[in-house]
Amino acid sequence: MDIHYIMLADKRRLQAYQQAINAVVKPGDIVLDIGTGTGILALMAAQAGACKVYGIEYDSMSEVAKEIVAANDYKDVIEIISGDLRNIELPCKVDVLIGEMLGSFGIEENILALYDHACKRFLKPDGIVIPQRFSLWAAPFSSQRIRKELKFWEKVNGFNYLPIQKRIQHLTKIDSIKQSALICKPEMLGEFDLKDFSGMDINGCVGFTCDKSAVIDGFCGWFEAVLSDGIILDNNPASPPTHWRQMIFPLLPSVRVKEGDTVNLRITSTHFGDEVHLNWFTEFNLSGRREQRKQAAFLGVDLPGKFTNWFTPPLDSKSKLTEYGQELLAALSSIEKGAEISRIKMVNDNDDENKQKERLAMKLLREGLIEIDK
Repeated sequence: MDIHYIMLADKRRLQAYQQAINAVVKPGDIVLDIGTGTGILALMAAQAGACKVYGIEYDSMSEVAKEIVAANDYKDVIEIISGDLRNIELPCKVDVLIGEMLGSFGIEENILALYDHACKRFLKPDGIVIPQRFSLWAAPFSSQRIRKELKFWEKVNGFNYLPIQKRIQHLTKIDSIKQSALICKPEMLGEFDLKDFSGMDINGCVGFTCDKSAVIDGFCGWFEAVLSDGIILDNNPASPPTHWRQMIFPLLPSVRVKEGDTVNLRITSTHFGDEVHLNWFTEFNLSGRREQRKQAAFLGVDLPGKFTNWFTPPLDSKSKLTEYGQELLAALSSIEKGAEISRIKMVNDNDDENKQKERLAMKLLREGLIEIDK
């Protein structure tokens, strides 16, 4: 229940959603709340005058939500449905689609894929979504605390712990960064309209010019969401705090820059099943000297060494499958058609088809079957 306490205790979050729902939901509307959790947004919609609210929740919290709905005398209005959004059916289209799958960097809780599916299947053509859209922002930061945490793993009680440091430098981290720690003006990496967008991933590239000499320990990322007209919710370091805090993209070792030096940052995301993995590539122009870094969530997990060859691009590079990767992709296509893949034994007999496809796709990555087309 800890995560639900943290979210429900976030007054900025609740007040913003309450204002947006009150502004959008009209008496007689039919509302769909995806990822309803404890049902708080569904309750707000019912209170705003919706005649019917469907709340979808994948995990066991749906049973708790049903009890909360009954305890608040909205049982005749709110229907909590247990299950995966992609597998449920509704008796009618809805007027308003509500959800709060925003991660600290906006996209990492799979909000794009879920909204795309929900809008196409359940939303009326003139329906409204909350949030309407969101943008992603980043800026380099300097923090002795973050730097110290990363360096901690060099030696633990006199023992060499660099294998852990090698991994965590590729893992994003949720933390609180003060506005004063930012050393460049923030830049927008991308913007998404949740009712009308194409593509499920970000591929944003921005440039920064350093205003002063400093040590860059990473990049701070956040979102700015327009819930409805005039109602903004964000986790910008310059704004009042929220439970989201900020997303940290670490750099190890840190990079010392001088006033006038430039930094290029590219952040991409990769989908595997319902998981969204973030990758970040940096290029520093330091008083005429060029330095590049490549970091990605996949490099922070225990995969075969040659897998690291996947992430070797400069900022403007493109990728393609190797010949063997194409063979495995053909095998993946055969799974779509129901064919057996006995020559690639990597799933249990009781795994369903989706699991097979996910694991085969992961195999493409684990074995370093993507090369860079320079």
